[in-house]
Amino acid sequence: MRRLTDTDVEVLRELARSAHANQTDKLGRDYFEAHLAPIAAGLRDFGPAAELAGWLHDIIEDTHHDVNSLRAAGVPDEVIVAVESVTKIEGEPYERLIDRACANPLGRVVKLVDNAWNLISAPRLSKLTPGVAEDLVRRKYRPARATLLAALGWAEEGPEMARICEVLVDFDQELGNQMGMHE
Repeated sequence: MRRLTDTDVEVLRELARSAHANQTDKLGRDYFEAHLAPIAAGLRDFGPAAELAGWLHDIIEDTHHDVNSLRAAGVPDEVIVAVESVTKIEGEPYERLIDRACANPLGRVVKLVDNAWNLISAPRLSKLTPGVAEDLVRRKYRPARATLLAALGWAEEGPEMARICEVLVDFDQELGNQMGMHE
């Protein structure tokens, strides 16, 4: 595989921005800025392929793009396979999605950062839908975190998770400041 450059990542980031235009997250915020950007930032320390997978991790699931259109756009196969590994399949149990993500070296990191962002965002979501947020944390996000960490051989209190959480918490605080959502 050819080495990804910063320009490659920038061009394909714009593909994600365009594909997710007019979408919002569960809190009604711009999906690109409030979901994709923090996940890509949390993955940046793991290299350009990881960052790119962060920008694109929901593109197959939530837009008109598929594997062929990503390949035609110049997305490396390693990133496409990772994106496929974290893409929901209709009717598939969530636990199976986590197992598929764990089976891909890049996918497991992408899903872990996505999971970390969902957990960090849960208190804000809880203010809008209290029972839903707590149920997601208890039933889905916490068990998935344990599975993903085990697949990576990382500890919850380890340096990798500390760095990911540091980046994501900073992002959450910045988003909260921009939107006037102070805790």
